[in-house]
Amino acid sequence: MSEWKTQVDEYLLLAHHIAHTSLSQKYKKSILDRCLRGASDIISCESVSVNNNTMSMLQWCKRWSEEAYSLYELVSEELTEQRNGKAATHRQICNAKDENNKRYWTVEHQYPLVIAKDGLIHNSWSLNDLKHWMYDKGYATIVTQREEARLLRYTKDILVASNRYNEAGIRVIIHPEFVKGDNI
Repeated sequence: MSEWKTQVDEYLLLAHHIAHTSLSQKYKKSILDRCLRGASDIISCESVSVNNNTMSMLQWCKRWSEEAYSLYELVSEELTEQRNGKAATHRQICNAKDENNKRYWTVEHQYPLVIAKDGLIHNSWSLNDLKHWMYDKGYATIVTQREEARLLRYTKDILVASNRYNEAGIRVIIHPEFVKGDNI
């Protein structure tokens, strides 16, 4: 088994264990959130190079929306121009901010992780149920701020979640940096 899958499985084992403790719900939910987000970050990047923060996810996440990648290309061109023709690195592009000092992109889950959290707490998901759901639906996608604004904000319903991206006009691709296999 790859290192990243081993780490994901450890996170999910911890999440499953915490869900079945006598901790107060508020503490249980807090720990579950950290475990599920950590596992999701690794799944989304298929790498243990990712840290649990937005910048790291922007750099390592494989799934991007087409709109987010188009903006990435524009930012790349702008940075190259600002650098007198010297191409910006993937990391420099991902770290770029707009004129209001806001990130161009954000990390988004088509299937909100609250679905898995509720599955554990209220629906008695087994560890295998959790693993299956997380590896199948627990990944993140990098989207633009405009795309995020078009999305249905919150749902615990898996059928509603399955249509969120279609309804917002979001199409997902694998970022070309990961298709070509370059080290980033």
